[in-house]
Amino acid sequence: VEIALFPGEDPGATAINEWLRDQFPGRPQDAPYFYCSRLALGAGRTSYWYQSFRPEMTRGRWAVVEERNDYYCGGAYPDVTTIWHVFDRETGALVDTSGWIRPDAFLQPGEEIATILEDEDRDRVQRLWNLMNTAYMRTNPPADCVDLMREVGAWSVRPVDAGLALVPETAHASRVCAVDIILGWGEVCEGGILDAGARLCS
Repeated sequence: VEIALFPGEDPGATAINEWLRDQFPGRPQDAPYFYCSRLALGAGRTSYWYQSFRPEMTRGRWAVVEERNDYYCGGAYPDVTTIWHVFDRETGALVDTSGWIRPDAFLQPGEEIATILEDEDRDRVQRLWNLMNTAYMRTNPPADCVDLMREVGAWSVRPVDAGLALVPETAHASRVCAVDIILGWGEVCEGGILDAGARLCS
C-alpha cells in the first residue's frame, strides 16, 4: 500500500491526510489483501495486491485523490480498478459528485425516450447527448469502443483543471474503453449539463 500525503498544515490538508492515514487497515486480517490471499490459497494459486493513493489535483476549490488497485486473487484474470475521491480543499470534507450532472444528460435519444418526454425535454436530451458524445469522440476511441456511450450504466465524475472528467463505469471486458471524457468549463457552465443544485460555475 502506497500513500502520498498532501503538503501543508492548513485545516483542509490536515483533514485529508487524516483520511488517507485511515486507509491503512488497523489489523492485517482487516486488509483487503489478506482476504485476497486467502482466496488465492484456497484455489491453489498465487496472489498479489498493490494499492496506491496519490493526489491528482490540489489546486482551486477541490482536491482529488486517485486510488488505484491492481490485484490478482486467484481468479480467471487479474484486475485493475481506479476510484477518485474528491475533497473540499478548504475543509477537507469528502464531496459527493454523483449529483453534479443532471440525470437526463445520460439519457439516450431514441423512440422509447421520445414517447415519454415533451418536445422541449426531447430537445434537451438530444443536445446533452450530442455534447457527451462529441466529448467522447475527441478521445479518438478504438472502433470497438465507439458504441460505449450506449452501454454505460453509471459514470464517475470529478473536477480537473480543464473542467469535469467523466469516466464510464463499465464491465471488465469493456474497461479498455473507459477513458476520461473531458468537458471544458465552458461546456459545463453553458451547456445545461449541470444539476440545479451543483454550484460549480458561480
